[in-house]
Amino acid sequence: MSYEVTTAFRNEYTDSFMITYQQMTSELKGAVRNETQNGEAKFWDFIGRTSALKNRVRGSKTQHIATPHSRRMCTLNSYTWSDTTSDLDKINMMKDPNSDYLKVGVAALYRGCDEEILAAMGGSAFAGKAGATTINNYDIGECRLIDADGTVAVAGADHTDIATPTAITVAKIATCGELMDDASVPQEGRKIVMNPYNKWQLLQDTKVGSEDYNKVKALYNGDITEFMGFGFIFLPTERFTVSITEVTAIECYAWQRDAVLISTAKDVTTKVDPLPDENYDIQAFAEAFYGATRLQGPGVIEILLKKSA
Repeated sequence: MSYEVTTAFRNEYTDSFMITYQQMTSELKGAVRNETQNGEAKFWDFIGRTSALKNRVRGSKTQHIATPHSRRMCTLNSYTWSDTTSDLDKINMMKDPNSDYLKVGVAALYRGCDEEILAAMGGSAFAGKAGATTINNYDIGECRLIDADGTVAVAGADHTDIATPTAITVAKIATCGELMDDASVPQEGRKIVMNPYNKWQLLQDTKVGSEDYNKVKALYNGDITEFMGFGFIFLPTERFTVSITEVTAIECYAWQRDAVLISTAKDVTTKVDPLPDENYDIQAFAEAFYGATRLQGPGVIEILLKKSA
């Protein structure tokens, strides 16, 4: 019996990396308005609502009615990712890790896109000729806010502290629909984003599970589909901002597609290059330039939902 036979053994490796569970694509980019921009800042202009003159006096001088104009500014943020591997790494692992490295790098950029959009929904928008006017999401004429108990906050007021926050309900979805209808927000392209806890709470609602009530079976099988005129998107809890006023609740949103903008100066691009000054290690690099803003506040509703059980 040879005691040196183990020298003939060889470690066995898989032919590719196993990527840990993570969100690999942007779930929100396709649910908002997409445009491009080349400069650091770009402006979108709007014409507002006017009123018509009723029963003008015969022979009277023409009365001109001023048409309101407004604008929103979008600025860009850069997202970059890189890591390096060496030829020695490839030999030791008996595989080329660069492609899998890039996959997780690109996934990080896509998650950054979603975080950019969520921040725009609940953050400040910038208006005025030069974008110098700050618009809070709770300002009068901007977004409407739904507190953690389902109560609609007074227009112009931020959230209030609620002792017992609740998860999403059919009633809260109906409130979102009512607020949008009242603001003449188009029916097409309405969405709601929330975390998995609220998804599974909603699935337990008898109305959602009832075929008589819900002919399309939206959410019945856990699918992202339509229910009460809204499409649903579910993101990991870590993607959401915890409410300042109610720390056991997260800021979720209902919106209409054209109310929120993602502007791209440079979509996700990748490069794999040797680094001469680092012993010719191989660098995997990914980069993107995104900007997001709220274009029309009445088309966005911020809902505080219970974070977890």
